[in-house]
Amino acid sequence: MKKTFAIFALCLLVLLGGVIAVVTHLHSDRNNIVVTAHDRTGDRSAAEGFTAQQSVRRGGHLLWDLTIDLGTPEDSTARFTYVREDMGGLVEAAPEDLIFYLTTDSYGSASAIETEAAEMDDPWTRMIQDVYNRTPEGEIRTENLLLSDYFTYYPLIVHFILPENADGIKGTQNSNLLHQALQDFFRFPVVPDDTLPVTMDRTAEDGCTMEHRPGTASPSMQSVCAITQEGCFFSFYPTTRPFPSFGEVPGGYGLYWIAMADGQPDPDSLSCIYPLPEGTYALDLTLTPDSSRLVMTTGSAEGYGCIVLDTQTMKEIQTFPVPMDPPMCSTAFLTTQDGTRIPYLCCSFEVMPSLAGEDFFCLMTKEEIHLFLLKDGQYAHQFSVPSQEENLQTYRPGGTGLWTGETLALAKGTDDKPGLELWVYDHQGTLLYHGKYVTSLEQDARTDPEDMEYWKNSLYLVEGAELTLGWEG
Repeated sequence: MKKTFAIFALCLLVLLGGVIAVVTHLHSDRNNIVVTAHDRTGDRSAAEGFTAQQSVRRGGHLLWDLTIDLGTPEDSTARFTYVREDMGGLVEAAPEDLIFYLTTDSYGSASAIETEAAEMDDPWTRMIQDVYNRTPEGEIRTENLLLSDYFTYYPLIVHFILPENADGIKGTQNSNLLHQALQDFFRFPVVPDDTLPVTMDRTAEDGCTMEHRPGTASPSMQSVCAITQEGCFFSFYPTTRPFPSFGEVPGGYGLYWIAMADGQPDPDSLSCIYPLPEGTYALDLTLTPDSSRLVMTTGSAEGYGCIVLDTQTMKEIQTFPVPMDPPMCSTAFLTTQDGTRIPYLCCSFEVMPSLAGEDFFCLMTKEEIHLFLLKDGQYAHQFSVPSQEENLQTYRPGGTGLWTGETLALAKGTDDKPGLELWVYDHQGTLLYHGKYVTSLEQDARTDPEDMEYWKNSLYLVEGAELTLGWEG
């Protein structure tokens, strides 16, 4: 017995020694992160004085706060923390957002077992039940259903990704109460004779699967939003299909607001706070760092512009044009089941991610960058230059910028991993430098010991800790 206990104790000491060795290996030299710059264009000396901050985590316990010296990356620093309490699962950093679209504007599917479908009473379930009943067991059937047989107004899907409240808890992402309030507010009448192709698959033994495609004449729209701790500004821009009629929406088409109390949306606050004239569409929304101003980029058949609003009073501070050619517009047609052709104006609007700094506003199109500087409370055009980098189009999420008074720096994270790309322009719009910065953390991730399970997890950016730029020049 004593011999057995001695062997057990010896094994325990060896095991503890191994764990201590692994933890020591994980903690040792964790602050010495190597940052390497890969120069693409220009001279890296243009990045002197700029710094970037990122927070990176792995698994539930390992955390790095990086300060990257963009001029001399070898001088970059890292602060490593072993977090004793598990930080949770792998949730990649995501921007606060609102996703809002017409249900029939997307491919979709739904599943139902016959008994479950019979117990529910809503238009979608009745649609499933009707096609289900007409589809023989073991077969697949496709029907073109008349939407007006089930809906008076187009159904909506709404999804929020909200900021955290003071307790670090995100707001409700898909509240039934909020969803119903938005459905009641945004009433878009179903186009007569609009049909929805529905396929019912009853080949499975335990139920069915329904798939649907966009209605033949269904309108379409995409949402844009800007979220603060107090609430959410949002609007919609058209796609290549007809824009819905806002005739039954209170206040008509424009900029909308929904307040949030402690991270929870307040359905009663939903309202149109800034109507837009017919034919003018909101293409992007961005807030200044202090959230005191909202800049709304707009487009119409005549051209592009921006509207600056005071977020407290919602009074218009300024409007200014964007110096670029008007979009290509033409008449298009959709054909309903009975052969009726529905005409609509189709405009190919540019996708224009925007950024509002403390003293500048920047628009990035596929081919150009437009910079406006804030002078005496008004934005004035500084330059418009060709953009050499199409990946600036994917500027958000993860993008940031800084104007030093002489140079403009634009930076973007790299696929939710540590590191970034940087562009530096002078005051006339000349590209001085473009480089990509990578860290040794990625190499370390590929050579991790297998002793600690959490150490095997991939690197990813900390949620809510966005890439930021600093200036020490």
